[in-house]
Amino acid sequence: MENFRCKILSLDFHHLKNTNHGHIDFLSIDDFLHNEEGNPNVFGIYGQNGSGKSTAILALAILQTLFQERPLGEDVGFSISGWSEDADVSLSLAFELSGRPFMCDYSVRIKKQPNGSFAIDQETLSSKYYEGRWLKYAPTYSVGQSLDPGTIFGSDTNLKSLAHSLLVDTAKSLGSSLVTKRSVIFDPALRNAIASKKNPESAKLCQLVGNLSNWAVGSFIVSSVVDQGCIETLGLLPLRIRHQDQTGGLTGAIPINLFEQNSIPTELFKNVQEALNQFNIVVPAFLPNAKIRIRVIDDANKAQPGKTAFELMSLVNGYEIPLRNESDGTKRIISLCSSLFACYGDDAVVMVVDEFDAGIFEYLFGEIIEVLSKGAAGQLVFTSHNLRPLEVLAPSSLILTTTDPENRYEFFKGLKTSNNPRDVYLRNAFLHHDDDHFYQPTNEYDITKAFMKIGDLYHGNNNA
Repeated sequence: MENFRCKILSLDFHHLKNTNHGHIDFLSIDDFLHNEEGNPNVFGIYGQNGSGKSTAILALAILQTLFQERPLGEDVGFSISGWSEDADVSLSLAFELSGRPFMCDYSVRIKKQPNGSFAIDQETLSSKYYEGRWLKYAPTYSVGQSLDPGTIFGSDTNLKSLAHSLLVDTAKSLGSSLVTKRSVIFDPALRNAIASKKNPESAKLCQLVGNLSNWAVGSFIVSSVVDQGCIETLGLLPLRIRHQDQTGGLTGAIPINLFEQNSIPTELFKNVQEALNQFNIVVPAFLPNAKIRIRVIDDANKAQPGKTAFELMSLVNGYEIPLRNESDGTKRIISLCSSLFACYGDDAVVMVVDEFDAGIFEYLFGEIIEVLSKGAAGQLVFTSHNLRPLEVLAPSSLILTTTDPENRYEFFKGLKTSNNPRDVYLRNAFLHHDDDHFYQPTNEYDITKAFMKIGDLYHGNNNA
């Protein structure tokens, strides 16, 4: 979408994995409206293993899936905390379309089912626009399995007749959601039914939902650890494609098999070529004297009209080797490169990456983060175990996980200009200050004792 700008303002969720409550304020609405250069666009989430870093990424991945009208996987149900019957996720977004600022708040509740599965129990969407002050834009839209479909517009009496005229369509979408685990609010069939009513308020609602869906498909990018697992265990490289031209846009990930030749439609192959050409502009800065080359397999193409067969090669100092023989870090960079370009140059892009540092050399990783923090127009949220970005990002870009499941995330605070955030973080972790709640203490003696017990058991000493 042209003249479109978008940023996540805040994320809030309850009862996901080991987090009772997590809340992160990324940007204030005033900062979004003024759009000053000092506003942070890059955010790193840091903390020890099992402290909730990936949980925040999971919450954003759930939202991306629903916005894109795709079904939630069964793994989402297993992510609901064991001590709770349901989990909820809320997102506050600010966007600007053709110079007009908007805000929208979306929330979803996911509930366990008696059969061991889960269902999307309730969704709510509200919005407002800015004209010197904030004014309601479209009606508040709330649907849920336990709600009367006739109340989807709440207490707004002006829309009661519209709500009742949608009873059958809403009930159908609710039933479909139970089976498919897709969003009701973003259901295209229900959206078309609302649009057909020719009501000015419903027209605004359809425009809002359509804009959110289009943004999510074209500019909301989430890369999880599943991508890394595909590279390491399956030999599948998720090559992320983001193509934009006068006729529209294309975004997504094409799985490239590193161990066998690939065959894809020729039209899609052009996007692969475009992505790799972009990559080769910057790859020498990441990997000196290296480029990526596509080797087209002519014999296979003659036997498959309309498709192009190829494999990816790494070109180092003029010599070709199959890309599968490169390091996991190199393949990781390749898989994200096109999306990183989009995040750097497009202020509508929100990119979310779990374990961004996986396989990437520390110094190079720090350089990438520093460049993005200084020049990215889009918004980047990432997790990492590598502490190098603590030395290159401002405290307002550093989010630390805590040991408190009721308050999982806090920004790095109280730093003096002379302080090195990495040193401060590590010192607090090692010294275990009484007022520090960013690290659950571990003890070298306990670790040694545990290894000794296992050693005794391994050698058959059951008296250990």
